[in-house]
Amino acid sequence: MSKLYSRERSGAPGRGLPAMIMTSCLLIALIICAGILIAEELDMAKDPSSDAVRSNADETHARKPLSDTGWECGEPNRSCSHILMNGSGPLLCVPSEMIDNCLMIPLEHYRLIAGCGLEIGLDGTRQLIKYDRVYQIDLDSAMLVCGGESWAFPLPPFELHGHIYVPLRFLCEILELEIQWNNDSDTVLLSSPWVDVESLMQPMNSINKRILARLSEEEAKTTEAPAEPVELIVTFYYSSRNTTYTASGYQAVAGSIAADSSIPFGTQFYIPELSMICEDGIFTVQDRGRSIHGNAIDVFLPNALLNDKDVSAALRRGRFSVIAYPVQPDSR
Repeated sequence: MSKLYSRERSGAPGRGLPAMIMTSCLLIALIICAGILIAEELDMAKDPSSDAVRSNADETHARKPLSDTGWECGEPNRSCSHILMNGSGPLLCVPSEMIDNCLMIPLEHYRLIAGCGLEIGLDGTRQLIKYDRVYQIDLDSAMLVCGGESWAFPLPPFELHGHIYVPLRFLCEILELEIQWNNDSDTVLLSSPWVDVESLMQPMNSINKRILARLSEEEAKTTEAPAEPVELIVTFYYSSRNTTYTASGYQAVAGSIAADSSIPFGTQFYIPELSMICEDGIFTVQDRGRSIHGNAIDVFLPNALLNDKDVSAALRRGRFSVIAYPVQPDSR
């Protein structure tokens, strides 16, 4: 019996056992790998941030027609943003300002796309009304107040061309409206239930015509103003990125400056003292900044100039004043 047992252990069945185990392991591994691949495919299909889905979405946004809201889209000194409402309809073109990565739009435009009521008191107070809740905008303290709750604005509302500009994302989040920004198509995706996009065309046209009329008046005054020298307080800014875009939508270059929102985009100054930055000494207002007010300007420095000895000397001076000469449009 012992010999028979010995032959059975050393025979073919014994040698085949490891092979069967290896085959089983390989089959299990293949099944697991297949499961992982299928799961990844399903996740990609569900995840709107996946490249394939995002590419399709970008193409969809790009094919959307641009609505006629009365704004001069694409014209110089007419910064704007495109908003896609509820995933359908045309793209709404609204005037806007991008300051410190915060998208600001006129309050009257916001109340339209958010489906809010807007009340302006005799004392200048402004209240948004949504779902029977009243949100008061305190311009002095830059706070939004509703009942016993209050929120600080990430960027204080400001007046431009006769209208108050407010941060779009901040108000959407407070009023619980879904908002996303698609970088590739430069489109704001906004979900605002019960708002009919087509019904917004006429009131937006009226608002935009008033803004354009005010803007034209301001530009006319700038054109007619005598080119007397002015004193400006200078600071500098630069970026580690190869390409930087300004609040006006143009790429920042040597000669780009940020100025107070009361100074229209496109306004130019001749600053002889800063000719080491811009050869002809002509600087153009193309950007804004949270701390840029009054006669302060922030001068953009391209990376290629940071090692220049004259530029380095100016940087070491910190804040300093210069004499600037407004450039008349007909003398450019």
